[in-house]
Amino acid sequence: MQIKLNHVTADYQLGSVRSPRVLQDVSLQIAPGTFTAVVGSTGAGKSSLLKVLNGLLLPKSGWAEIGDIKINSKTSRKSLKAVRKIVGMVFQFPESQLFAETVEQDISFGPLNFGASREAAHDLAIKMIRRVGLDESILQQSPFSLSGGQKRRVAIAGVLAQGPEVLALDEPTAGLDPSGKRELLSLLKQWNKSKRLTVILVTHDMETAARYADDAVVMDRGKVVYHGSVRSLFADSEKLNRWQLDVPEARRFQLKFEAVSGIRLPNVCLTEEELAAALIEVGRV
Repeated sequence: MQIKLNHVTADYQLGSVRSPRVLQDVSLQIAPGTFTAVVGSTGAGKSSLLKVLNGLLLPKSGWAEIGDIKINSKTSRKSLKAVRKIVGMVFQFPESQLFAETVEQDISFGPLNFGASREAAHDLAIKMIRRVGLDESILQQSPFSLSGGQKRRVAIAGVLAQGPEVLALDEPTAGLDPSGKRELLSLLKQWNKSKRLTVILVTHDMETAARYADDAVVMDRGKVVYHGSVRSLFADSEKLNRWQLDVPEARRFQLKFEAVSGIRLPNVCLTEEELAAALIEVGRV
């Protein structure tokens, strides 16, 4: 499922509140089956980019293409519904989207809305609750009786039940403890690899981008200023400083080690495991 944005400019308006040009002349192409982190400072346009991909924010000019569906200022509701089946959107604190009496009803809502039979929706709820690492016995419980981490998994299961080819997530680990955060991100990476699910993840956490993403999109004041590999991004300290992006801890240690020792490690290290392997290679462990 190819994703392409062509010179997209967008304004955001909610009631009387209007933010002009939250996206400015954005052109971007995301290949199928990739894991892309969207990073940048607050207000850079990251969330607005996801909303265009899901049809929640229409371009003022330019267009977005999701597969063979084009989104522009005049896209019909029918086409937008088709887009939302392809691009599953997970908002920040997705558990706030829970509403039904039982977990099963919450997960089944989307499939039923898209025409699935009750039997098919039931089978899908079982499959999806297992996919997010929860036991099917939880299906008859109230979603509001669950822990925060469980609620978030149920909300994501509801999005997955719609069968998206693209999963767009806006800070999905916000508020989770370190263990819950690792578990959720590991699941996303697993689905990306095993199901070839395209994952687009908005995050402020450079450790997350470094460890889980293949590519990065850097946004600054509504514009895309970088789109390329995560490793190439974190190799360029000058650009990171310019865009006020943090450096992953392993990379920060590497830079200090190289400056003090005069020894250059064989590659850009983004995780502790890569750093340890590089230090062993140069005989420092």
